Amino acid sequence: MVSTSRSAADDSDGVKQRILRAAIGEFALTGYHLTSLRTISERSGSNKPMIYYHFRSKDGLYLDAVRLQLEEMAGSLGDTTWDDAPAMDQLRRFAEIYLDAFLTSLPLLGTVLRELEGLPVQLSHAIVEEYSRLVGARLRRILASGVERGDFRRLDMDGCVGGVIAILHGFVRGHHPPAEHVRRVGLSQLMDYYALGLLSPAALDTHLREQQTPARR
Repeated sequence: MVSTSRSAADDSDGVKQRILRAAIGEFALTGYHLTSLRTISERSGSNKPMIYYHFRSKDGLYLDAVRLQLEEMAGSLGDTTWDDAPAMDQLRRFAEIYLDAFLTSLPLLGTVLRELEGLPVQLSHAIVEEYSRLVGARLRRILASGVERGDFRRLDMDGCVGGVIAILHGFVRGHHPPAEHVRRVGLSQLMDYYALGLLSPAALDTHLREQQTPARR
């Protein structure tokens, strides 16, 4: 027989998860400022006291909701099966997962990007820290690995990380065409233009020769 305390803990965790999922949906739809805790409590089948019990405040709930989406994205980026691939292939894979997350699969992330500067300062700083820990660090490892293997030139790592993210964010923030179009154009801009400048002379020479070689039938 399951103990009463264990059942209560399981139920409490279930309530917390329902609130989080409801919050993700509401915040993604209407943003931080226009989303009310009352709406979230109704959507989750809970109540405001339970929200305060689990998350302490609206800021705490928003941060935990964003963190959950970032963790899901980090799970996809953390797949080690492509760690040994060429650096350009790893960068492309990162960009594909990134754009899919922000445009389609993890809708709150796109909303956060568009409203980040208007959030309370402490909340925005906390989100940036979580983002850097869970997502930015993965990009940094890809770039550093590429440098170590000679695929990429010696880079200003901070500037390069910022450049890659700025390109991807530029195609996510404020864009309303179909997601597939934004994904295709954003990926092309990153890989067909910016990323070529990251290649070492030897790697660039190999890349250009491969591009000029007619495909075998």
